[in-house]
Amino acid sequence: MINKAIKYYKENGFLRTLKKISTKIFEYRRIIMFHKKNVNVDISSVNSFNIQIASSKDIDENYQDYWYTREEALKKLRDGHILFLAKDNTTIKLYLWIDLLNIDIGWLNIKNLRIPSNVAYLATSYVPPEYQGRHIFKRALKFVSKYLSDNAIADTLFTITEPDTVSAGIIKLLGYMPYQKVLYFRIKGINLCFYIVESLESARLKQKRIFIQDSRFWNLFSSVLKEDLAGS
Repeated sequence: MINKAIKYYKENGFLRTLKKISTKIFEYRRIIMFHKKNVNVDISSVNSFNIQIASSKDIDENYQDYWYTREEALKKLRDGHILFLAKDNTTIKLYLWIDLLNIDIGWLNIKNLRIPSNVAYLATSYVPPEYQGRHIFKRALKFVSKYLSDNAIADTLFTITEPDTVSAGIIKLLGYMPYQKVLYFRIKGINLCFYIVESLESARLKQKRIFIQDSRFWNLFSSVLKEDLAGS
């Protein structure tokens, strides 16, 4: 193994070798949190397809959401989260999850994060490949925003994505504003996680804060941000 490392170093140089070693030790992600108020939402472009809230009966043998297994989806419904479906007759063109109150963010290893009762988390969305490129997500999200507002479920939506991606571009086009930047590190093998969190909106929170693993630390920072997120 040492000989392989020396050979790689000679062929690729110090920086590439250091990067390769770090990927063996750390898992690293850079993400941006976006939010938007659910007010004055125009859904005139949504009228051409049927959007509905899923029940447990919709989580059948044809369920094909990319993000959650059938069992995970059923549990999410039992926990009070909402799955919106965009349907064409019986064909599902989109799965869109809205999570409320106690949420998990699996790809950042965050569990049981308590968010304000007037705020909802756009957790995931999935459009099957054969329906991609038809602006289904953008149209559906407008409907979802209005539904959450009209039914007094949440007046603010927030979501998380990696910067400089197609998803981030769509979110920005829909008027969502970045409010928080997070650098996430996980030490592989011992599953120790670090979060470097920075507010992008509040001048008093411009300094970065570091949290380790436990959601209680994340919740503490989130409670400080509550006025920024829920009141902006």
